[in-house]
Amino acid sequence: MHELGSDCFKVHEYLFMHFFYALLYFLLKKCTQNDALFINSYKLQIQQTFMVRKWRAFGCTARENLSK
Repeated sequence: MHELGSDCFKVHEYLFMHFFYALLYFLLKKCTQNDALFINSYKLQIQQTFMVRKWRAFGCTARENLSK
């Protein structure tokens, strides 16, 4: 992944990671051993969403650069 210095990219990533950790903490506090499989599949889903967000943020940066 390219090192992007854009504020646009940083904000997307920062907000998403905080949301992700807060949600994961909430889930883990409530879950029992029986929920482990659900948590694992949920984490996979989150990771895929994160990649989509990263590419959207990249597109956002590209649009910013083009408009300069």
